[in-house]
Amino acid sequence: GAIINSGSITLNSTGDATTLIINGSTTLSGGGTVKLNGGTLVGAAYYQNSPANNLTNDDNTIEGGAPSSNAIPSGYFGTLTNETSSTINANLSDQTLAINANTVNNSGTLEASNGGTLQLGSQYNFTNLNSTGGTIQALTGSTVELGQQSDIFGTAILAQNGATVALSQSFNSEMGNALIENSTLSTTGTGQIVNTGIANLGSVTNSGTFVATDGSSTGLS
Repeated sequence: GAIINSGSITLNSTGDATTLIINGSTTLSGGGTVKLNGGTLVGAAYYQNSPANNLTNDDNTIEGGAPSSNAIPSGYFGTLTNETSSTINANLSDQTLAINANTVNNSGTLEASNGGTLQLGSQYNFTNLNSTGGTIQALTGSTVELGQQSDIFGTAILAQNGATVALSQSFNSEMGNALIENSTLSTTGTGQIVNTGIANLGSVTNSGTFVATDGSSTGLS
């Protein structure tokens, strides 16, 4: 189906989780904005993993987040495609915008800003992330968290001044064969990359801080 949004679609929640469920293969176009003010965007309901529910974000900005208790989508996309003119921005302070899909193809921008957290993948779902030609970045004071069972390739991930790229405890190759291949992790200023699990990295360009915490393992190739 098609959602032509040249205005604004807003999900407001101050308590229980509010969800926008995408059924089937859907294209979001029109150059508008989807605002997740405490809500989440999901590909299926009730903890289903539905590979037939795919979302292509052609040119919209999807922004916002939810408290951590509401942020993890209860259903997963098969494929989420973020095209060149599209942005997904976790821009609500101390809140999380979670993207869970079997495959994420990004040629646009995936980012965290204004103290928000962008979570790519989770401990529950295997995610292939391909961001060749796209941008993944944590801006000042914000976090991009790479979840457990993730295979990340062709991707440059930047932690700007005061930001963090977190390879979380669940980012663990023993659990999900997590790899970062042909990719670059980079920092500027006081930006930091933190590994608390097991990660096999491509290249790291570091002018900030790279932290490998107690019990973690980092492979460079």
